[in-house]
Amino acid sequence: MTKTNTKPQAIASPLPSPQEAFDDVRDSFERFCLLWGIEAMEQMLEEDAGALCGDRHSRNKERKGHRWGATKGPIGFHDGKTKVRRPRVRGKDKKEIPLPSQEAAQDEDCRLFILDGAKSLKKAVRNTFGKHTPIQRCQVHKSCNIIDRLRLRMHFQH
Repeated sequence: MTKTNTKPQAIASPLPSPQEAFDDVRDSFERFCLLWGIEAMEQMLEEDAGALCGDRHSRNKERKGHRWGATKGPIGFHDGKTKVRRPRVRGKDKKEIPLPSQEAAQDEDCRLFILDGAKSLKKAVRNTFGKHTPIQRCQVHKSCNIIDRLRLRMHFQH
C-alpha cells in the first residue's frame, strides 16, 4: 500500500502586488476594448457601404455607388492609431465616396460607445457627443438577451 501525500504544494512564484494585478487587468481590458472596437468599427463601415451600394452583388439602380474592394486605414484609439479594414465605395463619377462612420472616426478623439441597448442612454450619448457619434450594441448583452429567449434545451451544454 502506498502513502498519499496530503501536504499542500508550495507556490513556486510569489503573488503579484495589487498594483501589478490591477495593471494586468487594465492592460487586458485595453486589449479587449481595442479588439471589440475594431470589430464594431469594421461592422459599421460595412453597414455604411451597404447603405450606399445595397446588398453585395445586387443591381439596384437607385444605389449611390458601387463597392471597390477594401483597404486598411488608421483611426484614433487611446492617443494612438490602429488600422481598420474599410470597404471602398466609388460613385457614378468614379470618385471615392467617404463612409459616414469613417468621417466620424477621422478625429483622433473619436469615441466609440458600446451600449446595452437602452434607448435613453443612446439618446444621452447623441445629445452630449453629437448625432454622428458611433454607437455599437454590446454583443454580450445582445447574446444574453437572445439566450434568455431560447428554450432551456437549446442552451449550450458543456
